[in-house]
Amino acid sequence: MKIVYISPSYYPNVGGIEYVVQSLAELFVTNGSQISIICGEWDINKPILENGSQNIKILRWPVFEYKNSYFIPKNFVNLKKCIKNLVNGADVIHAHGVHSVFSVYSALIANQANPSAKLILTTHYHGEVEYRFRKGLWKLWRLYVKRLTGLADVVQSVSDVEAKQVLKDFHNIRKFRVIPNGVNEDVLQYQWRGRNSDYIFYSGRIESYKGVESVIDVAENLGLRVVVAGRGSHLKAVIKYANSRTKVDAKFIDFQERHEYLRLLSGARYAANFSKMEAFSLFVAEALSIGVPVITTSDIASIYGIQHLGRLALLCGIRVKTWNELFYDFYDLYSS
Repeated sequence: MKIVYISPSYYPNVGGIEYVVQSLAELFVTNGSQISIICGEWDINKPILENGSQNIKILRWPVFEYKNSYFIPKNFVNLKKCIKNLVNGADVIHAHGVHSVFSVYSALIANQANPSAKLILTTHYHGEVEYRFRKGLWKLWRLYVKRLTGLADVVQSVSDVEAKQVLKDFHNIRKFRVIPNGVNEDVLQYQWRGRNSDYIFYSGRIESYKGVESVIDVAENLGLRVVVAGRGSHLKAVIKYANSRTKVDAKFIDFQERHEYLRLLSGARYAANFSKMEAFSLFVAEALSIGVPVITTSDIASIYGIQHLGRLALLCGIRVKTWNELFYDFYDLYSS
């Protein structure tokens, strides 16, 4: 099977969509598929075609981005030509992220260039965006997203929570599936050892909607330290907020190498995520797989099937499937 993935950006860039696309690409290449990835890259001036790990072909295309958003491609004309070459002979085109201009535009071009390929769209849909200016742009952009949802052979969501919002906003979907994200096998090598630990841990993008200030508040109320690993446009504001809380010992570090991240996660008393816009939290999924108790919102808890809670929830003992266990779900998605 020849599969082309389309993503706003790709590893080594860090993010939920990047993680999902990398996990799927490596899963299917291991099972004998030929994989290509078309992705945006904001720190290059010209396209780069490279062979990644396991001989995955990667086209990195220059994009404009603002606060890790939009991902608007440069040189639309040449991008169109390159996409046509890459999707030639493809069996499946799997696009990710409807909030990305790059992903939606590339998927529309790819479908036009190879209409016989099965077009899968994983929305990673929040339903809303921050700030008044973005809300105005989003109302216009949703028209292009609607065009893509109507063309897709299958639209996929990663949780029932996301599915409810997608089906509410887009009424032209022909076939719909919910397949939750998985976790990589490496998390199963770790067990929770933080029962007597002195810190709460958060790792991820640091944007205003992520609610990292609430993580700091909870740490203060529980008399624990807080360790925040990540980066984003709201980082300075969060550091300033932490410094204003005299009873909080907060440590801010960059995204960590995988083994160090899992060491920190497994050693935490609690993991915490208070994001206001999540389709599926991979950070929470990995914490649960290790056995780390998770303090989160009722909205995020509902992603994992926990209902009828107050504003906050404490999650533990919930099993999340690995990507290997999800292989046949996605194989069926691609081939049926």
